[in-house]
Amino acid sequence: METLLLTRNALSAGVALVEGRVGLVVVPRGRMVLALTLVVREGRTAEYSVIADSRRLAGLDVAVPPAV
Repeated sequence: METLLLTRNALSAGVALVEGRVGLVVVPRGRMVLALTLVVREGRTAEYSVIADSRRLAGLDVAVPPAV
């Protein structure tokens, strides 16, 4: 069951700037259900934060990062 849920989330995930930080958002059917922010140090993920509370998600500043 968990694998199925993770697969569904992965299909709806995309890279984003969340509160100005590198992150990912899961947006199935146009509705954000999860945001993940990352802190990268020396090319590795050093910290991450998962936000799934609908009230917190609604208040997030989310943007598409510029193309590299």
